[in-house]
Amino acid sequence: EKGQKLVDGAKKVGILETKTPNDAAVEGRSKVENIMIKMAKKNQDATYPLVSEMDEWSRCIGCYACRDICPVCWCFENCELNKSYFKDGTNMPPSPIAFQGVRLSHMSFSCCDCGQCEDVCPMDIPVSLIFDKLQKKYYERTGYVAGVSEDIKPPLYSPEKTEL
Repeated sequence: EKGQKLVDGAKKVGILETKTPNDAAVEGRSKVENIMIKMAKKNQDATYPLVSEMDEWSRCIGCYACRDICPVCWCFENCELNKSYFKDGTNMPPSPIAFQGVRLSHMSFSCCDCGQCEDVCPMDIPVSLIFDKLQKKYYERTGYVAGVSEDIKPPLYSPEKTEL
């Protein structure tokens, strides 16, 4: 409505002149718009491969069932997600999106595709499927496959420092 008022006002004082476009112009613009939409989608998929999963993650209630059942997760006592900087000063757990974001960063190079996380999710989030998509992107960039050999460390692997 605001835009229409602006256009109408500009037309009234003679600043703007509008014409009805011919069919060829409308068709040409439609083709350009469709190409731009396809290019934007392709760029979005390449740059932000998990954007489409945000709706799935938004259902997460932060119950940690996926983390607790995971045969690969090992940091239960010293879990990064339990640290205070993920909290907002209350006794609330971190946001489910932050929780899943940290899990994604770990699972991209260590998930063994067992599917147990998906089996226990009370919100029916396709966790394993999402991790699998991320792993494929990780493989395309690094050539690394999780679980093939203990001797082959992930490209971004960095052992934790422990005090003696």
